[in-house]
Amino acid sequence: VGLKYSASVSLDTFLDSINVSHPQHSWILRMVGFKPGRMRAELITAMNICNNNKNNTQMTGLAGLVNFAASQGDLFAVEGGNDQLIRSAIQQAKFKRAQSCQPNHKGNAHIDYITKRIKTVVSDYEKGMELFDKDGKLLGAYDIVILAAPLQFCDITFLTRGSMFDSQVLSPMILNRMIDEEVLVTNAFDHSHAIGKSLPDSATRPYTQVITTIISGGILNQTYFSINEDEKVPKSILMTRRGSEQIGLSSITELGPFLFKTFSSKKLTHEQITTWFGEKAIIEEVKVWGGLNGGATPDFNGGGESSLGTNFLLYSGSDGFGGEADKSALFYTNTMESAVAAIEISAIGAKAVAKLVAERLGLINVVEDIQDIQGDEL
Repeated sequence: VGLKYSASVSLDTFLDSINVSHPQHSWILRMVGFKPGRMRAELITAMNICNNNKNNTQMTGLAGLVNFAASQGDLFAVEGGNDQLIRSAIQQAKFKRAQSCQPNHKGNAHIDYITKRIKTVVSDYEKGMELFDKDGKLLGAYDIVILAAPLQFCDITFLTRGSMFDSQVLSPMILNRMIDEEVLVTNAFDHSHAIGKSLPDSATRPYTQVITTIISGGILNQTYFSINEDEKVPKSILMTRRGSEQIGLSSITELGPFLFKTFSSKKLTHEQITTWFGEKAIIEEVKVWGGLNGGATPDFNGGGESSLGTNFLLYSGSDGFGGEADKSALFYTNTMESAVAAIEISAIGAKAVAKLVAERLGLINVVEDIQDIQGDEL
């Protein structure tokens, strides 16, 4: 399956291309009593609504294919939560650095792990990339900054300092534009003119909201969900497009005796809870993913222009003399989420950025000829 095509079209279009039956197709079969397209309309749609809160027309083909990964093989979870991945990565980085890097002239080389809420990033030609907290306190200046969170809800202001008239003036940082060397203004305080479009729609479009609700003391209303009294209640109930639109749920999962988890687009009302789980049901926890500015999963918007991502290099400062400043670069690991999203995609994006940073710092060389690639290319 070609990734370029599947990443740029809707899942419905992709399923058409591989001849997966659609409910609106095969009218002859419907006339004689068959119901074609049920796998597509029910199973595939329900899977995508559960995982991404999107139906087939709203997904990209590639994002839909990723959701099939759980249909074969074993399933795994990270003990203690996915945030353990970050801690593990830091530990591995420290170990590998200690093995491979020699101490520099300032002392032993080390990696610091500091938890701070960054509010503003300012590019300064002489000082580098300055980071400020919500109170305006300078936390430090760095050669390179890597943004590892979606631009839509990182809630960070990106600025540049300096112009040809005032070396201290602050201006919005123009992200995702290539430098046009023919119109560079030769002034040490001028930020280079840019060509082409700035941020694509995928980098500004809000993520899709998913709300998790944990309910205890509940008994599932089998009649409401068309489950007969003598039927065994399934551990999970996934919603089709019509079901999701009618009742506002994406899925229901039984976690244990009288304990349930739901996914929904909006916070559930008391009336909904009592209707589905009885009067004794208690809401134990409600999680709004990403907060008011966030969301749980990208809004793929059906592919096409909507699936175009940013560059991994969002900003590269100019020294004003036709070159790039060594201390002004902003990289972005989440660009591929315009077309597909998973932990593995985040890892791929992070690896690509790490190599681009290493190339910028002169630690590795760019492979000029594709024929020279023997293994893990940049």
